[in-house]
Amino acid sequence: MRELIEFQLAPFIDLSSPRLEIRGPEVSLAADASQAIGLALHELATNAVKYGALSASQGRISVSWSVDQPTGAGGLKLDWRERGGPLVIYPKNKGFGHIVIKNMIEQAARGSVELDFAKEGLRWSLQAPASIFLQ
Repeated sequence: MRELIEFQLAPFIDLSSPRLEIRGPEVSLAADASQAIGLALHELATNAVKYGALSASQGRISVSWSVDQPTGAGGLKLDWRERGGPLVIYPKNKGFGHIVIKNMIEQAARGSVELDFAKEGLRWSLQAPASIFLQ
């Protein structure tokens, strides 16, 4: 998971920057889940550069995940949080990016996505079942 996140964010931010926090346990994802999550992370990062936390010098991104213990039988919780960027405005139109970070990822990961366009920063969360893990 960490490698996937770092790969997707490296074009947008120095991975050693204090503006970026990545944390979570070691976990391996199935190929289809990695592809879908990678697309969603890329879209989130692109939007952060254009409109969100990475468009402001004080903006910060936190990406964290947890696995239900003891063996991930309950699944994965992945969170993307932005803060310190411009005030977030709820988008009037839902374009391709919204489809990628919500509908497509829900279908591919067989999970649910929560999107919160909070004024202080975008919040995106994925809750997916254990079937997304590499067996």
